[in-house]
Parts: sequence; C-alpha cells; structure tokens
Amino acid sequence: MKIRYNKTGNRRRAHLVRYNGTCDLDRNYNIVTKDDVNDLPKKCYHEHSTGSFVKGNYYRTNFAIGFEVEKLTVRNEEELPLFRGYERDSSVARSPRSERDCEAITNILPLVPNSNLKNRIMDMMVEAKDVLDAPVDSHCGGHVNLSAVGFTGRQLKARLKPYSGLIYALYKGRLRKTYANGDFFLNGTGGHRGVIAIKSYVAEYRLPSAVPTTESLMKRYSLFYELMDTAVNKPTTRFNTFLEKVRPIILRMYDGDIAKVEEVFAFAKDFQRMLNTGRISRMILPFLTDAYQRGSHDGAGGRFTTRDSDGDIVYAPIRIDREV
Repeated sequence: MKIRYNKTGNRRRAHLVRYNGTCDLDRNYNIVTKDDVNDLPKKCYHEHSTGSFVKGNYYRTNFAIGFEVEKLTVRNEEELPLFRGYERDSSVARSPRSERDCEAITNILPLVPNSNLKNRIMDMMVEAKDVLDAPVDSHCGGHVNLSAVGFTGRQLKARLKPYSGLIYALYKGRLRKTYANGDFFLNGTGGHRGVIAIKSYVAEYRLPSAVPTTESLMKRYSLFYELMDTAVNKPTTRFNTFLEKVRPIILRMYDGDIAKVEEVFAFAKDFQRMLNTGRISRMILPFLTDAYQRGSHDGAGGRFTTRDSDGDIVYAPIRIDREV
C-alpha cells in the first residue's frame, strides 16, 4: 500500500527554483495514524495531539529523516510524494558535467525499522526513481538530516558522535572537502559546513556523498535508522557491537563483498578512535586535510578537545601514529 498523496498544485513543488526556494514546503510524513504504527515497537512513536491533530487519532514517530539529493541534471521535474521540491545548487553547478544542476529535497520522513510504514517510504523512493537514478559526480553530495523527539540538535549530535566513525569511513573521500569537514572532531555546532551541522532540533550529516541510485537511498535509510536507534535508545552500546549490528546493511551496500566490508570496518575503528582520543592512524591520515597531517589545526573548530582533571573542556594535541 502506498502513501496517499494529493498534489497541491504549488508550482514550487514541481519546478526547479532558486536555492532555499522550497524551505516552507515540508510535508510532515512523520505524523501518522494509529494504523500506520500498529506493527511498530512502542519505542518508535508517541501520541501526537498538537494543533489540529486530535488526541488519540494521530501519532508521531520518534525519529525523522530528510535527504538532500544532489544531481548533475534533472529534467521534467514533477510533484512527487518523496520530495518537497527541487532547488538549484551552486556546488553542483561547478561540475563540467552539470547541465541543469539540481538538489531534490525530501519531505520529513518517518525513520522506522522494518514495517508497513517503512515499506510505504520505500514505495515513495521507487516512485521517484527517475530523479534518484539521475547522474552524479564528486561535486554532488547527499546530506542527511536527523531528528529525535526530546533532543535538540546539539544533544543529538553528542549522542551520534560515539558511532560516527562508521560514517567517516563510508564517506572518507569527502573529508578533504571544505564544505563538509568543519568541526572535524564534532566538538561544537559545526556551523554550515561541519561534518555534522546543527539546525535547531536537527543534526545534519554533511559528509555523505551523492545518492547514485534508488537502491542506495533505501540502504542509507536502513543504516541511519540503526545508527539513531543505537545512539538514542542504546547509548552505552560498544562501537564494535554497533558495527556488527549494521554488518548486514553494509554488506548489501557493497554487494556482498566481505573483504570490502572488513576494510570499511577497519577504517571505522580508526576514525572512531580519532574522534574519541585525538589519535590519528597512518591508515586514515591520507584522507585528512594537510593541517591534520602536520599534527595541528589552526582553526579552533577543527581541534580536538578533552576534559582536564577538573572536568573543564580544553584543547589537546592531535597525535599521529608513527608506526608504518
């Protein structure tokens, strides 16, 4: 069963508009009916009764997600359930392969485990296949916006940090790009260009690379649910335990290539150690900017912090492993 979606007729939803031209067009698909949550665990939703939503009739999923899908060229835009609209994007426009730069931005989607509701989200992605399968290159990105009921963006970022080594490993090729590597150790807000940027009650991963296909977006959806479930609901989980939890998803991401998955996990462990201790291994060093390769960073937002004996946050030196 697909989500019922009535077209609004708003031209901004169906035409490529200026950057930020769709900001007020979000549809909150994370607000659902009782039937939508019948097969979900209780931890995934709560009763919703604000505004015009009548108590007992509507529920809100505890996690929500939104994707920004940058494409070199998208033609014949149409109003689709998945997207709030389409915007121009200056970074994509810099690509010599771009003919009609476009960023398709999804509506606010419920982030849930396997269920009828998740199946509906997958249906929407299939319906948007022509857009999701459009061409990409390294100028394109795939920002992921996450929210959790009861958490500010800053609080959610702090919960995500102990498990973000995997995200660094999956998208390590973008760590040298200045528009996605600010606040490298996840100490502060991340500004507008951080690895994780904070937007009020949203934590935005800016590091992920472009979404190449419909299937890849489906797998990312599943991965980010497991990440959020661990970070928010099981925050004492060991990093290695988390990796084993998501192993089946990562295997699907790499078409069952076990050796590739083991390589990704090795990088993930080193990146997580870097985030936790400021220690940089020789394996991950080539993916960092020149400042980190020198063992220092001039910008305060890119420096490693720790707590001193009094519990105060202080800057600490970055340590690079010397063994080959």
